[in-house]
Amino acid sequence: MGSARILIVEDEIVVASHIRIELKEIGYHVCSLATSGREAIKIAESERPDLIIMDIMLSEEMDGIEAARHISSRFQTPVIYLSAYTDDDFVERARETEPFGYLLKPFRSRELHLNVEMALHKHRMEVQRDILVRDIKDQVEQIVSLGELLPICIYCKSVSDTPDTWKNLEDYVQHHLNVKLSHGICPNCTDKFHPGKDGVDSNTQA
Repeated sequence: MGSARILIVEDEIVVASHIRIELKEIGYHVCSLATSGREAIKIAESERPDLIIMDIMLSEEMDGIEAARHISSRFQTPVIYLSAYTDDDFVERARETEPFGYLLKPFRSRELHLNVEMALHKHRMEVQRDILVRDIKDQVEQIVSLGELLPICIYCKSVSDTPDTWKNLEDYVQHHLNVKLSHGICPNCTDKFHPGKDGVDSNTQA
């Protein structure tokens, strides 16, 4: 909990100070305060907070929803909206930016705590999911590449990994499929190299 860095975007100083105190009391670090959407974008770029609590109604020309749209598209930072408005237009615009929470003024400390906890947890899960998806795609691409025609040296049986790089087949498979290979002796080689020795284990590790 304590490692999470939170940016508060609120043009009412009293409200911003109250949120800051509440967050500190439950163990979060408020990395900065912003009073406008443009300032929030600059701080998000320079400090890369883990979470942003964004007031929707800001006094300048860029409201919180527009600022959140810029920040989410560039930095993928999760945003919790803060607002005293619940009319359909605001809610629909806010929903389109896929926020991680929505707090209505006035709010209780428990509501703030739960929204922050859920937003951080959801974002962590999404990041882990994206990493897993990328890893799976990489593995699939590696498997597909092994299914294509591979240049193999007719003498030493090395495989061309790149036009200028050759690897032995074992190293190539281990590198591209991330597997470990064991060594053994097949029945044909047992008869050829160890005739009459039935006790040779064909699964002997090398």
